[in-house]
Amino acid sequence: MAAFLILVLFVIRKEIRKLKSNPYKTPDANVEIVDDRPGKPVKAVILASLFDIVMTNISGFLGAIVFGVLMASQGMGADEIMQISQQLDYENPLYLMMTAVGMLITGIGGYMCAQIAKEKAWYATSAYIMLMAAFGYLMSLTVPSVGIIESIVGSIGTIMLGLLGAWISVNRRQRTTRRLAAIEI
Repeated sequence: MAAFLILVLFVIRKEIRKLKSNPYKTPDANVEIVDDRPGKPVKAVILASLFDIVMTNISGFLGAIVFGVLMASQGMGADEIMQISQQLDYENPLYLMMTAVGMLITGIGGYMCAQIAKEKAWYATSAYIMLMAAFGYLMSLTVPSVGIIESIVGSIGTIMLGLLGAWISVNRRQRTTRRLAAIEI
């Protein structure tokens, strides 16, 4: 036990000496290192898809809770709430809000996919978007009040927002590369 305390005191004393050396000196860091490891497109598609599916389900669950609480606060019973929730159509504000949140999550997934895939960002994001558009289309077919046209429009929106997320990621990477190249001159 005494040996352990001596070791701890020795480490603490060493760290205090480092702090006392010169408090105005900037810490040593090599900030010129650029992450030039190749991207992993398969990993990017898998992680972005998992992120999209999990976050969309969580937001849908939270939306259902909010919807239930709002309806219950108006004095509706559980049976009435279930009946109304099964008859949501595309004109309902709750349905539109949940669709917008799902598409926003897909845009974030597209950004994340492009960040992980790096130089193969467009290929990986295209695979991710097609996977999510197909998944979203099939899921929308399970809702009886949503028609084919709404499902197709939702898939197109998913594709557009996923590509927007990838474009933001690629554009940001290119701007950073240009800034670093300008600094080196």
